[in-house]
Amino acid sequence: MAQWYIKEFGKLANVSVRALHHYDKLGLLKPSIRLPNGYRLYAETDLLRLQQILALKYFGFELSEVQALLDKEPDALKHFCAQRQTIRNQIMQLENADQTLSGIIDMLERNGSIQWKQIIQLIGDYRMTTETKMIWGPDLDATKQLEYQQYLVDTGLATQKQIDDCNLKAQSWSEEKVNGIKNEQDSLLKALAVAIDQNLRPTDKAVQIQIRKHFDTIKNFWTPDKKTYQGLAKLYDEHPDFEKFLATYHLQLKPFLVEAMTVFAEKELS
Repeated sequence: MAQWYIKEFGKLANVSVRALHHYDKLGLLKPSIRLPNGYRLYAETDLLRLQQILALKYFGFELSEVQALLDKEPDALKHFCAQRQTIRNQIMQLENADQTLSGIIDMLERNGSIQWKQIIQLIGDYRMTTETKMIWGPDLDATKQLEYQQYLVDTGLATQKQIDDCNLKAQSWSEEKVNGIKNEQDSLLKALAVAIDQNLRPTDKAVQIQIRKHFDTIKNFWTPDKKTYQGLAKLYDEHPDFEKFLATYHLQLKPFLVEAMTVFAEKELS
């Protein structure tokens, strides 16, 4: 196994010794090997950790956030998958920015004018923070989001293009909009928990009104049809993460929600 002194390690990764000392002091990256004479060496696993740190810094995270994310998800494969998804989203966003810039340049070269709507679009194209936070953030970590998305693709309930379009759409969202969607979801799940305690059935009108709100919330991301909305209900039913999450509202919420969504899909969607 390869080992490096701090200067060698820094040179290898093009990171200053000062930065490595700082990471060490923060507890973010400590050399794994300690020699009998007191010297410490970096190992290959430290190189992997450093790559993850630098990737998250590149994606716009503060060091305190980097540490929390790495402590939360140590699995290398999942971390690389999350990095790839973030890069893909950035590529899509930059391609959009390139198209917008081409339009602006073309307009200036032809008649010297600027379409201000294009400037607004360009501002939106350059926004990456919101989408990055949504992929890597604490409410739904990147690896889990990728897992759910892959489930939808693998089961034929969504295409990769639909997933990519959904991620791209979210890039322009403000923090206020993200929080608004979360609050809407929280309110309707609480309402469904109350409905269970009131002995309402998934088919009852009051419950279906709440499911309509749930459907409308999902439309912020994409517009499901009958098949994909039933697929989402199946994901809720089969994945243990959702059972744990929904149980925080009511122990019977998962089967209740799944049945109510299935009823809604059958009656309202085509």
